[in-house]
Amino acid sequence: MESVKQEIKQLCEQFRLGGIYPGLDTALQDAEKENTGYAAFTLKLLRAEADHRSRRDEAKPRAIRICSSIGNTKVLDRDLDFEEPYESRGSRTVL
Repeated sequence: MESVKQEIKQLCEQFRLGGIYPGLDTALQDAEKENTGYAAFTLKLLRAEADHRSRRDEAKPRAIRICSSIGNTKVLDRDLDFEEPYESRGSRTVL
C-alpha cells in the first residue's frame, strides 16, 4: 500500500494536484470504512483538489490574476489600483 501511496504522491506532484495528496490517507480510510464506490471516492478527491485551488486562487493578489500574455512575454501591472485610466498608472514589469 505504501508504494501505491508513493506513486500517487509522485503523480499528484507531476500533475500539480496539490489538494489531493494531503488528505489521501483520510480519504482511503473513509472509503474502506464506508465501502465507498470508485466514483464516489474519485469525486471526493476531485472535490478536495477543487477546494484547494479555490483557496489558493483567492489568496493570489489581484494583479497576478489579471496578468496578460503577449506572445511569450508575460506582462504584470505593479499598480493594484485598476480604477485609474491606463495612461496614468505606474510602469509595467516584463517578466
